Amino acid sequence: MIGGILGAKLTQTINTDQILMTGALILIVSMMFFGISSSKFCLSKNIDKRGNEKPLHAILEVKEYVFLMAMVVLLSQFVINLANFKFNLLFDVLVETKHEKTKNLNLIYSSINAVSLAVQLLVIPFVFHLVKKRSVHLFIPSFYLLIALVGFVISGSSLIAVATTFVLFKGLDYSIFSTAKELLYFPLEARQKYGAKYVVDMFVYRFGKGLISIILIFFQSPKFVNTLLFISLLLWLGFVIPLFKKGDQIVTRKESL
Repeated sequence: MIGGILGAKLTQTINTDQILMTGALILIVSMMFFGISSSKFCLSKNIDKRGNEKPLHAILEVKEYVFLMAMVVLLSQFVINLANFKFNLLFDVLVETKHEKTKNLNLIYSSINAVSLAVQLLVIPFVFHLVKKRSVHLFIPSFYLLIALVGFVISGSSLIAVATTFVLFKGLDYSIFSTAKELLYFPLEARQKYGAKYVVDMFVYRFGKGLISIILIFFQSPKFVNTLLFISLLLWLGFVIPLFKKGDQIVTRKESL
């Protein structure tokens, strides 16, 4: 957040290439500090002691639940990356000079981090105590659907509307969806959580990002992007209900043992 604000301020005094060099210098310094600090920690004490059970074997008993969870995560990555692509297309049209793009992008990414921080500090601690997890998971794609319709379709010629939509998409993804996703693992046993995280977080999450990126190499028309964005949001909503039904069944089965 601070970096974005600083970058926007620097555009008033130096050019884009100089800002890039400043960022590279900061990155090099941070890498040096990481190298110094990492040598002081030993990770060997935290070696996992699950034995030789394979991740896929660990989730056999809950494979339907993990599949539904994976579909929600896959579609969420479709939605976020489609929104990102949509924003980039509109941003290139609405902002012409490199200097203005640098300034606006710094402010936009600072706003994303500000939204994420505000939600994490002011919203999440209360929402998950007062609202059912199912309702939170239904709210996220529903809210995305609404702001995508307003920001990308109805008000697509306004930089403020497009930027606000993008900020809300990314800010909520980094905060409330990230937290809500972690809560989906709660019905599972420890070994099942390990297997589910291996499949969902390590494979499906990255696969979703890669797949939608490949699709967007070949299909970039605004109509296609809009259609796929809204289809993905509707499918996301559709998977939430059976996901929580399966989750309730798992909890009930555990309580009956």
